Amino acid sequence: AMRLTAENKAKVRRRILEGAAGMLRRKGYDNVNLDQLMAGAGLTRGAFYAHFRSKSELFAEIARHEHPLLHRLQARDGETPEALWSQMLETFRGYLDPANLTLVFGGCTFASLSGDVSRAPQTVRHAYAEAWRDIRDEMMRGQTVCDVSLISAGLVIATGAVATAAACEDMATQEEILRSALGGFEALMAQARAHGGTQA
Repeated sequence: AMRLTAENKAKVRRRILEGAAGMLRRKGYDNVNLDQLMAGAGLTRGAFYAHFRSKSELFAEIARHEHPLLHRLQARDGETPEALWSQMLETFRGYLDPANLTLVFGGCTFASLSGDVSRAPQTVRHAYAEAWRDIRDEMMRGQTVCDVSLISAGLVIATGAVATAAACEDMATQEEILRSALGGFEALMAQARAHGGTQA
């Protein structure tokens, strides 16, 4: 019974995190309160404090762990460095595809919540930075040598492009931003792997 209770608690916590992450990405941290966040998860405010001490603590957890881009990269199953690298590039091609902009922006904590995080307490910003480094490192998984600075620059270009494109109202500008970002990203990745000088 205790094991089942622990499992149920973990499921509820996951439900809160996923629901809150989606709502914060859509509306922004300052535009939703705890009642709204919990209602989005199909729960009452009273259930919140069994899992988190504050809205800020919830935000830090989201900033640290709710990153579909990271999860997609972690799911790569290539058995060689070349296969892993190719899968990484394909992931970002999908991420920067104009046809996917609404879905990607709505699901990417880096693209949609960076402004909110920059104004958040240090604990949230620290969590966000750790997740960012996790993605950077995951991009290099399986590679013997990679230029970390170029990998970092590519990640900045990709996430920044999605945020910038989402802020523009016309599709032509959105497409221009994302297509040019993809070109820059792929050029940086080619340099990073061909001329890397830092152990991944």
